[in-house]
Parts: sequence; structure tokens; C-alpha cells
Amino acid sequence: MVGVAIASILVAVVTGLAIYSTQSFVALANYVELNSRSQLALDHFTRDARGANAVRSYTNNILTLLDSDVTELKYVYDPTAKSLTRVKGGISTVLLNGCDSFEIAFYARNSSADPYDQYATTNAANCDVIQASWKCSRTLLGRAMNTEEIQSAKILIRN
Repeated sequence: MVGVAIASILVAVVTGLAIYSTQSFVALANYVELNSRSQLALDHFTRDARGANAVRSYTNNILTLLDSDVTELKYVYDPTAKSLTRVKGGISTVLLNGCDSFEIAFYARNSSADPYDQYATTNAANCDVIQASWKCSRTLLGRAMNTEEIQSAKILIRN
């Protein structure tokens, strides 16, 4: 009788430890995926923004750039689907899933004595710097368990 009780306690402890370990490993894998997807999205966005000839517009969660090959390049944020998609030449590539927020800000370089100073502008034609910020999350057993910190970058348009 005592042996059965000890065995039952031991099985309960091992089962609890196995469940906790599995959740921890899944959470760790989610963080790795969040980080790698955000890094890839940032790489794409930085490359495209730095190589763009101009910013066309940013309306209704769609950033439109005039690419170096004089075609439109769009970054489309869908808050319902929680996705960020890159669209060029009819080809759509989903860069981020589980994207809870996505924001764009335009800046113009100041022509004053401080060459690194920027000021906010709402006119896309005056835009020299684009700041993109986003925050993503993943679910674990139906609950938002993993959330990365806000990713943000200011990118200087070369052209």
C-alpha cells in the first residue's frame, strides 16, 4: 500500500515536470521563431527602404515605395490577419505573422548645423528617413504566451 502511494506521487511529479518542460521548450521555440522572423523582416524592409527612389505614400496601413527599378513596392499591414506582407510586381511575401501592431513614421533631415537631427513630416515627398516599429506575439495552447519587445528601426533613404 505504501509502495503504491509513493509510486503515485512519483508519477504525478514526473508528469507535472514533463508538462512544464514541454511548455518551456515550446515557448523557447516561439521566441526563437519570433526573433528570426523579425530579423528577416527588418532585413527586407531596410534593404528596400534604403534602395528606394522615393516614398509614395502611407495610407490605411499600406506603405508604398518607388523602388530603384521604378516599380511600386508595398508593405501591407493587415491588423485583422495580424500580418505584414511585402508586395512587388504582383508577388506577395508574408514577412510577419502574429503582428499585433505596425507603425510607420516619416522624418526629414534638418538642414541646420546638426546633420543627424531629424524632424517629423507628414509629406511623403519630404521623407528622408522612415521609422518602422512592430510588435509580434505567439500563442501557446490558445493563449498569447510569447511576446517580443517592440522592434524599431530608423532607415535613411539613400536616393
